[in-house]
Amino acid sequence: MKKLLLCVASLASAAAVARVETVVADLSADDTVSVSNWTCVDGVLVAEEGECRRIWYEADLPSNGLYAVDVAVSNLTDQAQVFSFGLGAGDAHFAAPALEVDANGVNVCRFDLPWMPEGAVDLRLEWIEDVWSNRVLAVCAVQVVRIDGADALAEWRASATGDSDGDGISDVDEMDAETHACLRDTDGDGLSDGDEVGRFGLSPLSAATVQDVADAEVVDERLGADFSSFTMTHNTIYFGVDGSTLLWPGVINPSVSYQFTTSRAGFHLLELGVCNQHFDPPADYAFAFEVLVDELSGGVVRVGGADFNRIGTGYAITPWLEPGTHSFRIRWRNDAASAHRCARPALESLRLLWVNGGDADGDGVQDWMRRHAMSLSIDRDGDGIADWREILTYHSNPLLADTDGDGLSDSLELSLGTSLVNPDSDGDGIGDGEELRSTGTDPLNPEFSAAWSVVASQCATSAVSRIGVWSAQEGSLSTIRRGSAAYVLSAPSSDRYFLRVDASHFWHSDEPWAAPCERSRLVVYSGDDVLGTAWLSHAPGSEPASARFPLPFMAAGSNLTVRVVWDSVSHGLGIALHSVSLESPCGPDADGDGVQDWALARSFRDDSAAVPSATYFSPLCVEGSAERPSRVSASVGGVGFPAMMTGPTNWCADVVLEHGQNSVVVSYDGGIRSENRSVSWIGFDVVSPSSAFSARRGDVMLLTASSASAVSVARDGTPVDSFSLSQGGTAELAFPDSGVWTISAVAPGMPAAVVHTVNVLGGGFPSGDPALILGKARSWTCPDLPDGAVVSADSGTSLSRSGTNLVLNASSMFSPHVVVARVSPGGPVLDVARVRPFWLRATVDTFVHRECRGADYEVWTDDVLTSEVPPSVSVVSTVVLGGVTLDNYSVSQTVPGADIPSASHMPVRILRPDTQHTSICHTIVAFQDGVKLGDAYRNNGTMPVDMK
Repeated sequence: MKKLLLCVASLASAAAVARVETVVADLSADDTVSVSNWTCVDGVLVAEEGECRRIWYEADLPSNGLYAVDVAVSNLTDQAQVFSFGLGAGDAHFAAPALEVDANGVNVCRFDLPWMPEGAVDLRLEWIEDVWSNRVLAVCAVQVVRIDGADALAEWRASATGDSDGDGISDVDEMDAETHACLRDTDGDGLSDGDEVGRFGLSPLSAATVQDVADAEVVDERLGADFSSFTMTHNTIYFGVDGSTLLWPGVINPSVSYQFTTSRAGFHLLELGVCNQHFDPPADYAFAFEVLVDELSGGVVRVGGADFNRIGTGYAITPWLEPGTHSFRIRWRNDAASAHRCARPALESLRLLWVNGGDADGDGVQDWMRRHAMSLSIDRDGDGIADWREILTYHSNPLLADTDGDGLSDSLELSLGTSLVNPDSDGDGIGDGEELRSTGTDPLNPEFSAAWSVVASQCATSAVSRIGVWSAQEGSLSTIRRGSAAYVLSAPSSDRYFLRVDASHFWHSDEPWAAPCERSRLVVYSGDDVLGTAWLSHAPGSEPASARFPLPFMAAGSNLTVRVVWDSVSHGLGIALHSVSLESPCGPDADGDGVQDWALARSFRDDSAAVPSATYFSPLCVEGSAERPSRVSASVGGVGFPAMMTGPTNWCADVVLEHGQNSVVVSYDGGIRSENRSVSWIGFDVVSPSSAFSARRGDVMLLTASSASAVSVARDGTPVDSFSLSQGGTAELAFPDSGVWTISAVAPGMPAAVVHTVNVLGGGFPSGDPALILGKARSWTCPDLPDGAVVSADSGTSLSRSGTNLVLNASSMFSPHVVVARVSPGGPVLDVARVRPFWLRATVDTFVHRECRGADYEVWTDDVLTSEVPPSVSVVSTVVLGGVTLDNYSVSQTVPGADIPSASHMPVRILRPDTQHTSICHTIVAFQDGVKLGDAYRNNGTMPVDMK
C-alpha cells in the first residue's frame, strides 16, 4: 500500500501546476462487490487461471467533474511482465496502455474517465490477457481520483473526441447536456440519450418529457425462456434454459421466436437484455442480433456492455406494426471473437416498447414516426409500394404485400382502383381477389346480391379414397403427414360452383427444434388438372379456416371427383379436414338458362376460337383460348373431335371438313357456352402463280383449276401421281408421307408448267410424357422430331433445342406445362406433349429419424417428401458410405413411381454402425426410361418456391 501511495504522489506532483488530483475513494483490493477467478490473500487479490478475471467495485463520486481510476498491481513472478487491463464503468469500457511490472514489483495502471456526474458508479476491472502463460498477478489497491485545475477541463475538452457509452452523443456534448457519459440511458426510461435527443425529440434527463406521460411504455415483455419456438440446423443440439434465461447453442444460424401483442399501430422498439455465457466477452464486444418481424426484416439489435453477470441492453426500431399479435424471430449474427474469450449470448429478457413523442399535426402519427417512415426508402413486403407511402399515404400495412388479405397485392389494387384495406371494394359480398381470380367479375361493380351460399355439404370422412395416414374422428379426417383425400361432388342444378374446404391446423410435435406454422397449402385436382391452389391460414387452437377453389361447370345431376391434397412440408404440423362444400355466389340469371350471368360473362371474356373463313387443307387445326382447355370440344356436322392443351389457357383441335362451307361448333367448360364458326374448305387454283405451303403428314389439300389443266405430283423428285382437272373441277390431294411435294400444272396456251411446293412434316414427340424434377433441367431425346418443326413451350417451361434433343426445365408445380411442335411458325400443330414436373425432398434434418438397435448400430429413416411422381419414374436410393447398408442389407434399391404415393413420404431406412457419424450417407436419384432426372433436393436454399 505504501508503494501505491508513492506512485500516486509522484503522479500528482508532476501535474501540480496545471491540475490538482484528489483521492475521493481509497479502496483496499478486497473491498469488492463481486470477483471472478481471484483469491484474496492477506487483503490482496491474486488472479486464478481462467478466461474471465474480473473484480467489481463501487465508488461514490462527490460531485460532477473529471475523474481517473488508479489500480496498483503486483507482478508475483521473478521476471518482468507486461499486462493489459480493461475497466468497465456503466455502459462504457476503457482500455489502459500495456503496463510493464518488474519482477516482484508494483506499478500503477491508470484509467481516465470522461466528465462524470456525482453519484455511485460501478467499476469492473478486468485482466484481459487471453493466455495465462504461468504469469501471477495481484491487485493491491484501487483509488478514484478527482482531477481539478484551471487547465484540466480545457485540456480534456480539447482532446476528448469519443462517445464512451455509445449512445450517439459525444462525451463533451454529454457534459454540456448534463447527461451521463458512461450510461446510454441517463434517465432510465429505456431510450438511449442519443435517440431521445436526435430521433424522438424527448429529454434525456426526464423519463416523462411531455405532460407527465412516460417517454417509453412497455407494451409487452417476455423472459428469455418464454419463447414460442426455435429452429435449428441440426436436430441433436438445442437451445438451453437456465431458469428464465435462454442459452444460445454453439451451432450455426439457429433462431428463436417470440410472440408479442400490441394494441396500437405504429413503430415500436424491441429491446433485448443479454448477458454473456460463462465468460466476459472481448473488450468492446457488442452482440448483433438480426430480427425478423412476421418473417420480414426488422433490422439489427446491437447489445454492448454484456458481461457474464451484467445485463447489457440494446434495441431496434421495428417495422410498422398493426394492432394484433406479431412474431419476432431472433438470430445471433456475430460469432465468438476467440477461443479463449468466448462470446455466446444468454438472452435474459425482451421488451416491446412504445415511444410517446409529439404529434404536431395531430394526425395520429407521431412526428418521429413520420420522419422515420419517410427515411425508409425500402419496400419490406415487396408489393411495389415504398413503406413510407403505405404508412403515410395509403394507410396500408408495409409488412403485408396484401394488406386486406383479398388475394391481390397492394400495388395491383392501386392500379385497379380497388381498396387496399377493404377486401370487398364494391360491397357485393364477394371479395376483390375472388372476383378477379375466380368469378372473373368487376370488383368495382356490384354484380352479386349476397355472399357465398352453400348448396351442398358433406363431412370430411365421406372421402371415397385416401392417400397417406389419416384418422377419422367426430366427422373429421386428421393427419400429421402429407396426403390427400378424394370426394365425389354432385350438382343439384346446372351452374358454376366452388369447392370450399373447412380445415384446421394442430401442432403435434414435441421436438423443440420444430417451429410451429400457421399456413399450409391445399391443392385440388380433378384427374390431371389442377383446379386451384390456396393457402390455409389457421392458427392452431382457433376456429377452423376455409379455402375456396373454382370448379368446372357442372350440369344438373352430374358428378365430379376431386382430390384434395395437403401439400405441407412442415414437420410437426397436422391438419384436420372438417367438411367439403359446394358453394355458389348469389348472382342474377337474366336469361333464365340456369347459368348465372357472371359465369357466362367470364366465358365470353376468356373462351374463344380462332377459325379462318376459308382453308385449302383438312383437317383444319382450330386453336383458341379457354379458362379450362381440357374441357373444350369441337365438332363439325355432329362429329366430335378431341381438343389438345397447347398451353395453360390454350387449346387446339383437328376438325375434318367437307367441301364448301362448314359450321365448327366449339363448346367450353363442358357446355356452359358454345359458339358456331363458319369455315369453307375451298380448292387451291393450280394454275395460279407459284406458291409454297407447309402441311402435316396425313393432311389433305383440295385442288381446283380456273382452266382445264394437266396436273402431276411428285415427292422429293419422285413422281407420285398425275391427273387432269377440268375448269372448275376439284380433286383431293393427300400427303401420306413426309417430304417436299411438288404440284405441277399446265394449261393450254401456257408457256410452261406452274410449280407449287408443299413441305410436309411428320413425326413428333416420343410416346409418354416427359417427367422432370421441378427446377432441374433434363434432356429429352425426340428421334422422330423433324428438323423443320418449330418447337415451343409454355411460359412456365424453359426449352432449348439441339437437333432432336430438347432440354426442359419447369419453374412451377401447380400449372399445366406443355411442349408444342408446329410445321412452321404459327402453323398447324404437329404434336403436343404434356410435361410432368414432380419433386423429391430428402435428408432434411427434421425428417430424419434415428432409432437405436442393439449396442452397436442404429436405424436411420430418411422420410423423402414426394409430390406427383409419375408412374414412369423410378427413384433409386444408393448408399455411398462404407459399412452402411439399407435395411434389406443391400446398397441400392429402386422404387417405381407407381409405388410412390403422391404428396406423401417415401421412407428410406438405413442401417448405420455407431462408428459412422456423417449425416448424409446415401443418394436419392430419379430416372425416367434410363435418363437421370436429378438428385432429390437437400438444401432449403436451393429448393423451388413450390417446395417450401
